[in-house]
Amino acid sequence: MVEPIWETKLRAFMKKAGEDFKRAGNDIKDEAQRLYQEVNDPETQARLRERLKEVGSWAKQTGDELAVLLDQGVKKAEVVITKASDKVKDFATQPPPAGPTPEKPPPARSEPAPEAPRKAAKKTVGRSGKKPAAKKKSPAKKPLGKAGARGGSEPDKTDI
Repeated sequence: MVEPIWETKLRAFMKKAGEDFKRAGNDIKDEAQRLYQEVNDPETQARLRERLKEVGSWAKQTGDELAVLLDQGVKKAEVVITKASDKVKDFATQPPPAGPTPEKPPPARSEPAPEAPRKAAKKTVGRSGKKPAAKKKSPAKKPLGKAGARGGSEPDKTDI
């Protein structure tokens, strides 16, 4: 029986994909083995331990510095809040000023402000009962050359 062309193409693709997977698997295996050997190397382990100690001491020193700075900030904030609350207490507990309080007279006006001219009211009496005819609006003309005039997707600015 003759195989269709698509079956032969599929088999060739699957064969090539299998070879690619094998090659990738071998590369991953080789890299993993290299890393395993590197990690088990006593010199590499000693270097890693030393670096970890350095990072640990740096983190401890930085944490201590941060704690000192935070403590100083908290103390300053505490002092400021205490001073502010003392001032509020002092202000709240002060007795009102003794004696009559002098009242300030309102500011004297030298001249009254000029009044704006008023518009005359429209006359409503004696008007005929007819309303004036509404003005007819002509439809807005679209200028030539705009995208909307050619059937484009942009709306005309005159339509907005």
